[in-house]
Parts: sequence; structure tokens; C-alpha cells
Amino acid sequence: MASRTRLTLALGLAACSMWAHAAEPQVFVQAGTSVARGETLGLEDVGIQGRRLQSSKTSTSDSHAQAQSDAQLIGTVLAAAFCLHWFVKGYRNYSAIKLLDVDDCQDKMMSAWGAKSESENLPETLRGVFWMDGNYAPECLAIFMNGAFDPKKRTISLPIGGPYGWTWNSDRAGWFVYFLIVWAGYALFGATLRVEFNEGYTVASIPLYLFNCIWIPTGYMMIREDAQGNSWNRATYSLWVACGLRSYTDPRELRWSYQLRKVVDGSGEKLLNWKDLEDSLDKAPLNKTRMQRIQGFPGEPTAEASKLLAAVE
Repeated sequence: MASRTRLTLALGLAACSMWAHAAEPQVFVQAGTSVARGETLGLEDVGIQGRRLQSSKTSTSDSHAQAQSDAQLIGTVLAAAFCLHWFVKGYRNYSAIKLLDVDDCQDKMMSAWGAKSESENLPETLRGVFWMDGNYAPECLAIFMNGAFDPKKRTISLPIGGPYGWTWNSDRAGWFVYFLIVWAGYALFGATLRVEFNEGYTVASIPLYLFNCIWIPTGYMMIREDAQGNSWNRATYSLWVACGLRSYTDPRELRWSYQLRKVVDGSGEKLLNWKDLEDSLDKAPLNKTRMQRIQGFPGEPTAEASKLLAAVE
């Protein structure tokens, strides 16, 4: 619905601009026709015709100015409505963000999406909670089960910054990335990561889509490293690879990478990788914080609100 609203606003602005300029060419056409006719008339008639033309030009100019003013007003109103919609959507997400221990984060993620009927169709290699090991960005955990899975196309559409799908550090860097992703990417552009797998679910490309239709190449890829899907190479390649012009098997096209390691399986059980995750927290050089920020559902009470309601009751 949000993407349809933004598309409607854009079309409305374009229509207003076309309408505002539609009357201008007609002035010159009418003037040229009248002057051509003036060649066969008397001087007095030509003068009358000239005054009529001048009056017509003034009237048309006034109409054109009024049309431009109306178009500007409509454009301003539509732009204000769009900004208000973006702010409200972003604020609703911001008001639902939670600060939790990394252990509580994985529990919330599995509680929110583990029983989702659509996620049950996911291959077991993609179910569970994953740790972004070696990722220098201020983010820690991610999950695929919150996305829209299409088994026929072998794709998972992940809303960037969607509820209980991602965690960020509790430091300033984590805040910056959160606002960049949730307010700019998700609320403003409806950004979605689409994970597109091969037939064996061993390799996937991850392009970005704006408004669910505008394709943005990223060079992001996932390459499975074991049969269980407990370890993936989350590599980033050049845009040549992203556009399908070169192969990811060429090491010269690799830009950087980190390991995507499963720490909780699809049934909610912690794996051996979990201990490695805990041992790495609050340590240089990555400085992943134990307390993580995670996006809740808009309208969902925060821990502070729940305590206040309990005290009132």
C-alpha cells in the first residue's frame, strides 16, 4: 500500500506539471493565425484585431499563471503529505525499537517467526538465527524467516529493518545505521533485499529493490560452505558480477566478505557457534555490543510501557 501511495503521488505531480504548461503553445498558434488574416483587412480592423489579440494574450497569460499557481499548490500539498507519511511511518518504527541482550534478541526473533507458516517451507539450511561474524558494520544478528518466501522462484524478500529481523549495536554507530536503514531505506524508499538462490540453494545473489520494483545491483552474494547451512560466505563482489557480466568465481572480482554463521537452528536450539558469538562480544576490533537494538512490531508495547501498565493495573 505504501509503495502504491508513493507511485500515485509521483504520477499526480507529473500530471500537474503537464497541465500547467499545456495552454502556452495555444497563444502563439492563435496569434499567428490572426496576423495572417490581418493582411487582408483594413488598418482599423487590424487595430481592433490587435487589441483583441492583446486582450486574449493577457487573459491566456493570466490563466497560465493561475494554472501554474494551482499546480505549485497541489505539488506542495502532495509533498507535505508524503513527508508526513514518511515521518509517521518512521516514528512508529522508532517507537517500537527495543534494547535487549543478544540472547533475548535471538529469543524474540525465533518467537516472532519460528512458527510462521510461510517460514516452514524454507529449506532447513536457511531456518534459524545467523551471526554476521567478521562484519565491520555495527550489526550482529539476522534471520531469513521473517521474509516472504517464494519456493517457485527460490527467492526470499526481506524488508530492510523489518520487525525482529535484524539487530544493531547499542552504540552511536549502531544508531546511525539504524536510522539510515529504517528511516531512509525502509520508511522512505520501501527498500527490500531479495535473496535469489540457485536450484540447489547453495549460491544466492542479493540485489536491492526500491518500492519493490526498482532493481539496484549490490554485488552481495551468499555461498554455502557446508551441507547443514551452518556457515555461509557473505561476499561482496564488483558491480560487473552483480549485473551478470562476470563470474563470482574470479577472485579478482571479490571486494570483501564475512562469515554468516548459524547460531540457533530452526527449532530454537543453540548451536556450537553461539559460544563463539558470546566470546566475541565487546571486544576489538569489531566491538559488537552485548546489548543490541532490535526493531519490534509498530504499536507493540515496549518493556517500559508494559511495566507502567502493570503498575496501573
